[in-house]
Amino acid sequence: MLKKGICFSLFLLGLFYFNPVSADLNNGDCSLEWPKNWEVTSMPQFRDDHDNSFGGKRFRAMLKDNEDLKVALEFTCIPLANRKLSLEGEFEAASKAIEAGYQKMGLEAQFSPATKNPLNQSSTLETEITVSAPEITLKQALLIAIDSQYLYSLSYTGVESEFQNNLKAYQEARASLAK
Repeated sequence: MLKKGICFSLFLLGLFYFNPVSADLNNGDCSLEWPKNWEVTSMPQFRDDHDNSFGGKRFRAMLKDNEDLKVALEFTCIPLANRKLSLEGEFEAASKAIEAGYQKMGLEAQFSPATKNPLNQSSTLETEITVSAPEITLKQALLIAIDSQYLYSLSYTGVESEFQNNLKAYQEARASLAK
């Protein structure tokens, strides 16, 4: 899955694949203003095909109603550390990984055209993904950004109604990356 570089994804079923570790929520440039009342956990770092860590930080925030997951927000920050990365290449790798994850679940993902939306000193690409299942529609927003020091990923996922109901929290978290 990581053969084309540092690709990462969050798709709804993927929420169950990783065990959270203790959270160090705000660490220098790798920080985000998290939505209030969301459960935030630190996640394992991404690793390459040889089990080498890319470093950086990875967090997931979940908004729950009792134990029922409503929406999830995942933030990843990876230091460039002399890596020559292409925003377009990383965005394409992340999009393909997400699409493959949904396909493994027998679902088809429709991607909106990628848009460039400047974010402070970062170059960004963003898309919105719609996944239709027999009785439910999922929505996912994906942002990939690169600045002079870091590669960032921000992914927001939920059932369509909850995605829309909590979109302001995602937009505020996204805006905090620009500070």
